[in-house]
Amino acid sequence: VLSSKEILESAKKALFTSDNQPIDTVLKMDATFKLANNGWLLSPLCTETARFEPPHRSSSGLKRTGHKHVILPIAFLVHTTENTVPYKHALKLLVNIPNTHFGFPVNIRFCFKWFVADNSRQAQNAAKDELGEDVIILNCQDHLLRKFNDNKVKVRDTDNISVIEPCIRAMSRAATAN
Repeated sequence: VLSSKEILESAKKALFTSDNQPIDTVLKMDATFKLANNGWLLSPLCTETARFEPPHRSSSGLKRTGHKHVILPIAFLVHTTENTVPYKHALKLLVNIPNTHFGFPVNIRFCFKWFVADNSRQAQNAAKDELGEDVIILNCQDHLLRKFNDNKVKVRDTDNISVIEPCIRAMSRAATAN
């Protein structure tokens, strides 16, 4: 598990209030394949927040902006296999960073209320074990859209519902009830 002092300080500022209380946030994790020819994987551990920017006037007229999604990487897991062991290890290290690196009391940890990942059962099981039974596990919308669009199954095309429904049901069985 890799990080840097600058990344951790940014995480501290973004994920805790001024009086060092944790803010409920989302944790996203996804393994990047083909990092190297010998099979190593890279899994960034990131938070994502939504920030609304109202429209403003520019020389070309009214510019629509809307929501911006700000990604904050916290750590990177380099591993050789996509199973529960490296994920559990990384998540355990991550949630304990406030006391191991910030000097906070043991009972103050990062508060990841939501966990977003691809449809990896191993990542989801690790999240339940290390983030708590109350964590809400969500499947990544980008993975879902890519899966269908790469196979020329357009998600917004109602003719494809018979193909989409079984995949969504399969994904929902791998996630928490919420």
